[in-house]
Amino acid sequence: MDCVQYLLTHVPHLMFRADQSGATPLHVCAVHGFLEGIVLLLDAAIATSTLLQLLSAFDVNGRTALHTSLLRRQLGIAMYLLATSQIHGLAVTDFLALDDTAHYTALHYAAAIGANEIVRALIDAGVNIEHGVPSTTYLEKTNEPELAAAPRRRAQLAAT
Repeated sequence: MDCVQYLLTHVPHLMFRADQSGATPLHVCAVHGFLEGIVLLLDAAIATSTLLQLLSAFDVNGRTALHTSLLRRQLGIAMYLLATSQIHGLAVTDFLALDDTAHYTALHYAAAIGANEIVRALIDAGVNIEHGVPSTTYLEKTNEPELAAAPRRRAQLAAT
């Protein structure tokens, strides 16, 4: 936390600096579940009226920190990013509905990993469930059998 605070105090523009993969410090904090770093970065962005810019920053795969947090199953981070965007009145089209280069949205990733609370929160926030490609397309391409089998299991449970 001291490192993030130091950088934000002395070189605040680095919060937007991307590495070779396009990842910003927000992405890195999301990958590693570093909530304190996320809070510091978002607070700095709010203070400088750059929250939307920071939340919308994407890596070389077109993924925002929200996408990344879901892919890494950092659900607390994902909920914090979602809540922060809602508290500060960011429109769904501004941030939540962004899709990556494969046309997957945060909703696709949340559904794929079974993050039902986040799926509900995204839908409640107004995310269009028809946007992008069907979640099943993502699941079919994944190398994780558990994720690929999830829709079938849910359908079986619903039928009983």
